[in-house]
This record gives sequence, C-alpha cells and structure tokens, in this order.
Amino acid sequence: MAGLTRFAVFSMVLQLALAGCVRSQACNEATFRAILANITGATLNYVARVPQGGSFGDAETNQGYPFNATNLPELCAASINVRSSASSSFNFGLFLPNKTWNSRLMTTGNGAFAGGINYPDMGILTQYGFATISTDTGHNSNPVDASWGFNQPERLFDWGYRAIHGSVATAKQVVTEYYRRPIKYSYYAGCSTGKTHTREPGEEREDGRVRHCR
Repeated sequence: MAGLTRFAVFSMVLQLALAGCVRSQACNEATFRAILANITGATLNYVARVPQGGSFGDAETNQGYPFNATNLPELCAASINVRSSASSSFNFGLFLPNKTWNSRLMTTGNGAFAGGINYPDMGILTQYGFATISTDTGHNSNPVDASWGFNQPERLFDWGYRAIHGSVATAKQVVTEYYRRPIKYSYYAGCSTGKTHTREPGEEREDGRVRHCR
C-alpha cells in the first residue's frame, strides 16, 4: 500500500508539472507557413531556433536598431511580412520562449521615425517570460530620417497606426496557434513616438500599456 501511495503522489506531482509545461509546435518553416496560410496577406520571412544564452537580430541592416538581442532564453525567432496596401507592407519580429512562456504577449514600440524591428527590447522582455513582438512600421530608417514618407501616404499610414495594429492582430493568431493555447494577457510598452501608436482607433486592445519618455 505504501508503494502504491508513493506512486500515486508521484503521478499527481508529475501531472501538475506537465500541466505547466509549454507544449509549443516545432520551430520551423513548415509550422509557420501552415499557421500563416489562413491569415490574409501574411508571409514568412524567416524562422530560427535560438539556444539558451544565444543572440539574435539583424544589426547589419537594421538602421533603427543596429544591435542584436543577447543572452536570450531558449526561444523561437520569426519574422513575418504583412501586405497593407498595393504599394506598402510592414514586417514584425516574434520571440517565442520555448520553456518559459508566461501566457502573455508584450509588444514594444519604436522611437521617433525609427524603422526597424526592435530586437534589443524584445530580448529584454523575453527574460520575464513574455512572447514579444516588434514591427518595423513599414520602413527601415534611423530615428531622425523621415524621407521614406515623402509622397508615400500608404507608408505614413503604416507608420502612424496600421503597422502596429496589423502586427498585433497577426501575432495574436500566430502565438495562439504556436503554443496551442490562448494568450491570457496582452501588453504594450512604448517610448517617444512608440507611445502614440496605440492612440489611434483600431480593433486591437491591450490589457495594459506602459508609456514612458517625454
């Protein structure tokens, strides 16, 4: 009887432990292409597995954020392109922790006119268990360069509000499918221009927002 009791207790503890585990899909192109097949206008740029303590980013070409995220937890990194009009599109990046996801999504914004996926901030946020997202808002530029918007109204719409709302809407679908369970809470953190992107009307709403800087 004692042996059976110990076995029953062990089984219960094991079941509880497994209940809290992250059972994500495989981090590969096939997984993401299958998820995106049902999302209009969305295509996969790339996907990569990042080991514990690894680095990730596109510092060589990212004018807005020319630094890579470092000392990352084990995660799946992906970049997705969304067609927003006949003449414009935007990209967003995702960091999806493999073992430590806290069932929450955190979006981080850009500053001034910066165009680029903010991988450094995404990396910091994954340390707290968040699945994280950042969009390039439809262009690639440093924070003081707004030449990309000259006579380009569709790109201005992307930068002003469309890219952030479209990225979050798509990311929510991707994250839910990838982890095979719903997102409990969604948050947004932004500074400078990044804190204004959520002021425009749109369907996507967050459970919490952090707006900092003046």
